[in-house]
Amino acid sequence: MMKHSFIALTFILLLTPSASSCSENRAGDRLSLGQNPEAGQKVLTAEDFLRDYGDNRIDRGSGREEVSFLIEINPQLPVYRFRLIPDPIALANCDDPRLRDRCVEDRPRVGRIEISTIGDPTILQTIEVASYAWASMFTQHFQAKDVNFDGYLDIATLDGYGAKWSAYDYWLFDELSGRFITNSFTRMLRKLDFNEMTLYPETKEIHTTHLPSVCFGRKIHKVINGRLALMYSEEPRLEGEGEDFCKLRIEKRINGVMRLIN
Repeated sequence: MMKHSFIALTFILLLTPSASSCSENRAGDRLSLGQNPEAGQKVLTAEDFLRDYGDNRIDRGSGREEVSFLIEINPQLPVYRFRLIPDPIALANCDDPRLRDRCVEDRPRVGRIEISTIGDPTILQTIEVASYAWASMFTQHFQAKDVNFDGYLDIATLDGYGAKWSAYDYWLFDELSGRFITNSFTRMLRKLDFNEMTLYPETKEIHTTHLPSVCFGRKIHKVINGRLALMYSEEPRLEGEGEDFCKLRIEKRINGVMRLIN
């Protein structure tokens, strides 16, 4: 299947009598949540999703059952609960060999995400999720990372994959409403079919690799004013044999225009 290295996304604050008591309450909430014996869950942070491999891999279940995640979207906000509920019809269809191909080709609804905050049963938002990937991959590849570099984690679900690539659907955290939204930026992100993605908050860059043949390509996109701008591209071409088998067509953005530099 595919190689995974997905790294790997202001809310209206409730007024309290003083800033210090507000800070103490938030800290107390996070502490109690992380130790809540009823929930039995760790509050996941951006770091957990960055280290999501090997022994540190986040438990997402088998893909056939409902799972729930507690996630710190931002240290100044209440902890959010994400309840991922797979669609039983999609699971059944994808398990039937006679229906598998159509199950994927039709991009069916594979489940829903119910979003709330810890300690409040009110559902703030429900997101219906469709995907070209198997229905069981809905919960297994759920991600939370700050893809637009605004200091708040965003969420993503797998929308398609192949032997050499994957693509995700994204929902950005909106600081004004406290909800997760899609817009032109998330639609541009969906077009990033990649083998590997790395985020660089310091430069607001998204680096991706892809494998169109036997040679890796590489692209660098930069987040500028809420848009995704291609800054650098390496596209491999197969020529000759030996060490020079892979030739790269390299382009770089210069004065606002992508120019060939080799």
